[in-house]
Amino acid sequence: MCNSAWAASPGNGDGNYNQGGSYKCQATCDASGNCDYATGCTSTTTTTTTTTTTTVPVCGNGIVQGSEACDQGVNNGQFGYCCSATCTLEPATTICGYSSYNGCSADKCDRKRDVYKCSGSSPTCPGTDQGDDYTAVSANKVCSGAGSEVDATSSYSCRADNTQQAYCTDAACSGYYHYSECNAVGVCDDNADVNYQLSTVVNADSGKSLTATCGIAGTTKCDATLRCAAASGTPNYYSASAQYTAQGLCNGAGTCNYASIVSDCGPDTATENDAGDKPLTAGTCTDNNRCSSGACIPDTSYPDTCTSATALTEYYVSGNNCVPKQYGCSDFEVAATGDTADNPATTGTCTGGTGATCAAGAFSTSAGSSGTDACEGTCGTGTDSCQFREYYAVDSADACPGLDTCTSKTYDADTNANTCTSCGRNWAAGGESSPFGEYSPGTQTACCGDDPNEKFQPADFGLANICCNSQDDCAVGSSCIAAGGSGNSGSHHYCCESGSELDRETFTCVEGTIGSASANCEVDNG
Repeated sequence: MCNSAWAASPGNGDGNYNQGGSYKCQATCDASGNCDYATGCTSTTTTTTTTTTTTVPVCGNGIVQGSEACDQGVNNGQFGYCCSATCTLEPATTICGYSSYNGCSADKCDRKRDVYKCSGSSPTCPGTDQGDDYTAVSANKVCSGAGSEVDATSSYSCRADNTQQAYCTDAACSGYYHYSECNAVGVCDDNADVNYQLSTVVNADSGKSLTATCGIAGTTKCDATLRCAAASGTPNYYSASAQYTAQGLCNGAGTCNYASIVSDCGPDTATENDAGDKPLTAGTCTDNNRCSSGACIPDTSYPDTCTSATALTEYYVSGNNCVPKQYGCSDFEVAATGDTADNPATTGTCTGGTGATCAAGAFSTSAGSSGTDACEGTCGTGTDSCQFREYYAVDSADACPGLDTCTSKTYDADTNANTCTSCGRNWAAGGESSPFGEYSPGTQTACCGDDPNEKFQPADFGLANICCNSQDDCAVGSSCIAAGGSGNSGSHHYCCESGSELDRETFTCVEGTIGSASANCEVDNG
């Protein structure tokens, strides 16, 4: 009811129902928006009537009335406001506005702006960032850092690293970089689609070529097709000499140029790592590839090789090729010289030569030993205490045969007159009837004095020198006479005094017969 109070007094309503009696009036609204008491009053014994006026709330009039939570007039329910068309507050999840564009997506194909949302408690849209909103850029554009749409540049693209994408081929003469742009659906076109890129051509330098990343390579051939046969290439560089040069190099303008050519198979040369014909140094000769009979011959290596311990095949460069040469022992082995025979009857010097062996791809040589024949030791201090060392030539331990070094062995001084006199002793016959020293029998001829108990006795009066067993003996003829003894030799009689002093006396003949002669020894009468 538009008036729920009882009106029992006159003048208490919109109409005057006080007709001299008492009324109770509760009214309802009529079609004209007025409170109608015509149907809401009852007569009582009192004729007084009460009338009440009430304002009805209207949503959209910009005035918050009655049960309305908000009323923003014509802005109710509009974007940018948080009051609904029914004058209720919009939920807190309702988007009510955006900031201006202020950034980009990671792929630079969307522009970013801040999202504003209703608070749920106020009809006003707050201007605080409550999330991000993205909008795709136009085709062939990229998003700049400030959220603007721009063209890709040589230093800015939608690639994650802002760099260019290289589109080149190994050994090519021309390629390009492209700076990626976004396509019509907001996706970075990071590939070779020329509809969505800013491209820059890159050419290889003259005589060089490109790598797959558009770098500049060295003298890589831009056309690696072999032209190692007649009419196999365009242009055709076949020649009858079997050396072909028909692979092109870039001309610097993006084209493969055959005017500046390189060999299909590399230069027809040979190289080595041991500096020539050096049989004493191991090495390898390499015959570099070349064209022959329509095909490239691969590089071939020829290592120096010992075919045995006495033979070498040496490879070295001659012209443009590797050639072999054979070496053997006679090229390195040198024989010993001088007194090379094992002959103790002479004294001399053996001079060593050079030995040789082939191993590990090279000959090696070694100098032989040398030596001079000589006596060793101290004679007379013991049996064989002095000996004669004889040097002579033999084959060394190397692989090549030949008497290239000297060795030695010793001989007893009693071997011969040379071994004896080289030791400073005398070669003489023995004068004893029994063995002594190394004289056996006592009358043999040997080296006197090299062994104990051997005493050389030079004879007086032109008699022969002999070897005795005592220093006091005297040499008489071929016999040793002990001190105090005597003996005959020829026409003389000899007496041996102490200290091997020998006296001589001439025989006197009796009755003309020498055989019956007699003599007496007298001291120093000789």
